[in-house]
Amino acid sequence: MVAPGTGLTLDVNYTFVKSLKVSEEYPGDPNVNTQLISIPEETANFALTWVAELGFIGIRRIETVLLHQFVGVRYASQDNKRELPPYNITSASFITRLGVAPFRFNIKAEVQNLFNEDYQVVLGYPMPGRTFRLTLGLEY
Repeated sequence: MVAPGTGLTLDVNYTFVKSLKVSEEYPGDPNVNTQLISIPEETANFALTWVAELGFIGIRRIETVLLHQFVGVRYASQDNKRELPPYNITSASFITRLGVAPFRFNIKAEVQNLFNEDYQVVLGYPMPGRTFRLTLGLEY
C-alpha cells in the first residue's frame, strides 16, 4: 500500500551575485570594482526527488534524489585576469527507512560527481572524481 506523501518533485534555483570590491586597500588600488575572488556570479541547482511513503511493515520510506549543480566562472586573482572555468556536477542518492517501532534503520547510498567531472573550486586544488558513500543509521 502506498501512503500519502508519495510523489515526484523538481526543485530549481538560480542565483546571480555581483560581489564587487568597493573600497581601495591603498590609494590608486586598480582592483576596485572587480568581482571578489572565489565567488561565482552564477550558480544553479536542479533536484529531482521521488519519495514513496510505504504503508507496510519493514520498509517505511524510499527516497531517490538526482541533484545537478552548475557553478559559473570564479576569479582566482583580485584583478580578475585569472579565472577558474565553470563546472557541472551531478550526484545521486538512494535512501530507505526500515524497521518496526521502536527501532528504525536508515540506509543511504550516494554517488557524488556521477559523471567524473574534472574541476577545481580553488585554483591548484583539484576536487575528487566520482565518489561513493554508504551510510547506515539506527534510531530508537
